[in-house]
Amino acid sequence: MAIQLIHKVNKDRKKNGYKKKGKIELTDENIDRAIEIKTRDREAEYQKQLRIWEAACAQQRREYEKKCSDIERRNNEAQSDYERAVAESKVPIEQKYLNFKYLTFTGSNTRNLLSANQVSLLYITYIMFLLEERYGQNFSIQFGVPASPLTYKAQRRLATQILIRAIQLVEDVFQNDLVKFLNCPFEELMRLSELPEFSEEEKESLGIIILPEAAACLTSIVAAGKLTEGKLHLMMDIGGGTTDISFFAVNQKTPKIYWFKSVPYGLNFIREHPGNLSKYKERILDAVNHLKKELIMDFSETNQPLSYLEDSLFGNILVFNGGGSSEKKLCVPYSYFKTIRRISDILPINFRQRELVGMNHILSNAYGLSYQVDDEDQAIKLHPFDLLLKKYKEQVRDAKETPEHHYRYEHGLSEWD
Repeated sequence: MAIQLIHKVNKDRKKNGYKKKGKIELTDENIDRAIEIKTRDREAEYQKQLRIWEAACAQQRREYEKKCSDIERRNNEAQSDYERAVAESKVPIEQKYLNFKYLTFTGSNTRNLLSANQVSLLYITYIMFLLEERYGQNFSIQFGVPASPLTYKAQRRLATQILIRAIQLVEDVFQNDLVKFLNCPFEELMRLSELPEFSEEEKESLGIIILPEAAACLTSIVAAGKLTEGKLHLMMDIGGGTTDISFFAVNQKTPKIYWFKSVPYGLNFIREHPGNLSKYKERILDAVNHLKKELIMDFSETNQPLSYLEDSLFGNILVFNGGGSSEKKLCVPYSYFKTIRRISDILPINFRQRELVGMNHILSNAYGLSYQVDDEDQAIKLHPFDLLLKKYKEQVRDAKETPEHHYRYEHGLSEWD
């Protein structure tokens, strides 16, 4: 670069006929001088760009701090209004807790007297009373949490702490006396709602299984035998606060999970404002496109034509589950997955149950969780993508060699009628 600089200077001087300054020779001294000039120019340009970048960062920081200040001010005003209303009112203000499960597992909190964790704990404690009243203590618990691979470990710990404390309240504190629990003073309930330390041993002894919501319903779906073996499918569980997505295959009526993700948008986000529907679909499409990129990246390492992957996935089944599956406008194709099914059409239930689940798709999620999982780690184990490559090649070969290959089988459907 220094030599190029010297040549450029010489070229400019030559145009002027070397009138004032002669030609620069390529000596070590001149080259060192050129290096010094180039370094100085680069340093100056770097400092200039650094100042521009620092000014942009400072502007973003000011905007961020202003937004934080505005939010804090509004929160303080709301808290002051609340405290004034409590002080002036003789009637206790109604405490409303919406989406407390979502708030619990996102680390958010409420302005109400009880935290989201405490509300979840007391709610589950009440459910535990009902379960033990009906079944005694001889049952295990499966619990679904909104999680992705990176967040599952922390969510698993928190869910375990809540369940352990709920069992302690039922059996040790209130000694299976539901009336005593319901009559317990509020302040005492708040004190009793502190969560215990996480204990893997106690979790095992109590028979607690914690699954990502994206994986929780797969056992029931796959056991129904409506999804073709070896095919890759997508499931979306649309709840109130989150949409949990799982990408899986079927092997001997057992789900094999390849990817799962919890997107923090659900029915409540959509119903807050009419314009949120398009935003919701954009968020889900972003998640599916991320999966698509991951698949293509993994598949490229096999040195096989991308058409193998595309032919295997195109038109495959997208199963919708949860309360959101009752909204037809939400049950739309995404990316490769064009064939739409809802879980109430898949579950092996009788006509009367189907009618009930059809009216309330939230029940379909509970139905899925009712299938016992023996090995928690195995149930959420992510399986290597390349294990299915051989299956892909066989399916694509068969489809190309057999023109009359049945469309419904090729795209993952079997015996729907």
